[in-house]
Amino acid sequence: MTNDPYQPPSAAPEPTTKESDSKYKTYDEVPYFRKQWFFWLCWLVFAPVALVILFSGNVYYKKKGEVVPFGIANKIVGALFCLLWTYQVYAALTGSN
Repeated sequence: MTNDPYQPPSAAPEPTTKESDSKYKTYDEVPYFRKQWFFWLCWLVFAPVALVILFSGNVYYKKKGEVVPFGIANKIVGALFCLLWTYQVYAALTGSN
């Protein structure tokens, strides 16, 4: 790096936000199995499927007209709910408390 006063400083790269990291431009482009409504439907019906969807890729929702993936907090909460549901089903099937 030179200290030449006549040379303009190099432009810093623009920071990226999680909201701009989405590979989909519109919510209609998102596959149905990656949409938020489908994730929660799977969670209600059969949580292990929701867990696979959650850990195999992003789940997207629409926020202020933009397509946004689940953040880390959403993934943790979703995973905890799925694991709790799976444990409850296992306990009910095996008769353990």
